Amino acid sequence: MERLAAVPVTCASCKSVSQSSLTGCKACKQAGLDWPRYCSKQCQLQAWADGHGKVCAKTLAKKVEKAKAKAAKQGGAAKAAED
Repeated sequence: MERLAAVPVTCASCKSVSQSSLTGCKACKQAGLDWPRYCSKQCQLQAWADGHGKVCAKTLAKKVEKAKAKAAKQGGAAKAAED
């Protein structure tokens, strides 16, 4: 099996470039977003303080609301099928 070359990744906070895997925002990943990557915990915390936390929280809240609405709709359809 041929190894693939590492792709350079840029830290979303300090903009440093790394050839290694960077940590990412797990909430963004759960929300299905193109999640930002960070070279250190300090950069991740700085980005959160600079506003990423607000954007991320809103996006995750929207995803949760969509999931609840979908579950309610499916629950309603299942109940109607039982009747």
